[in-house]
Amino acid sequence: MESNEQLHDYLQKTFGFEQITVDGSTKTKGDAFGHLPGVEQPVTISIKHPSGKNTQVHLPTLSSWQEANNMPAEVYNILHQWLGTTNTDLWQTWAGQYQITAREQKYQRIGSYQLADWHLVLEWLNTVTKDKTLPQLLLQSINGNHPVKYLVWIQKKTKTFEIIDVDQFVDWIANNGRWINSTNRIGQYYNLWCVGPDDKKIFSLQMKGSGGRAGGYDHNPQFHLYPFWPKQFILHTGTL
Repeated sequence: MESNEQLHDYLQKTFGFEQITVDGSTKTKGDAFGHLPGVEQPVTISIKHPSGKNTQVHLPTLSSWQEANNMPAEVYNILHQWLGTTNTDLWQTWAGQYQITAREQKYQRIGSYQLADWHLVLEWLNTVTKDKTLPQLLLQSINGNHPVKYLVWIQKKTKTFEIIDVDQFVDWIANNGRWINSTNRIGQYYNLWCVGPDDKKIFSLQMKGSGGRAGGYDHNPQFHLYPFWPKQFILHTGTL
């Protein structure tokens, strides 16, 4: 989809780009780059084409996330237990401290209700949301370079799309987003949501592969984005 000629033609005509180039690198949040006449720095564009109601926007390791957002060691240690481990010896050490449920044993992870200092995780997530460092990491740039300016959200089934001003969206998330435990009965202690003023999800955070087979998990933090942005940030809509 990143090389979709019809989409590229639309972007060129709409924003005045001379050309569109693509980048499949995992080191950038950009999928395409719009080149304006006489401007050296291209405009970075993120293109998402979910088949459902959300799509993955970031899959770091816990260590790389700690480095990117300056995560405190105590928050890291709590999230490590919450995300789980494939290390049997480490799991046995953790499990000996709690009354482990069958689900926790299956995934080798500890539910948030068991973690006494869990509030520190929510407080920290809200701090790095308000200062914009987390939404910028999720939506704009992994290393601060070439931040995404436009998000193109294409529904795979209908081919309808919206183009979002990401700078405005990030500002809005910083001012309005708050992290809470999932209100879903099954995922209540194993998923986190960032919600807006109307309690609609903006982001979710879960353990990667939490719906997979036993032993097949990688336990990394996985972030998803939901298309519940304010309408004023939608610059263009259409159908491909």
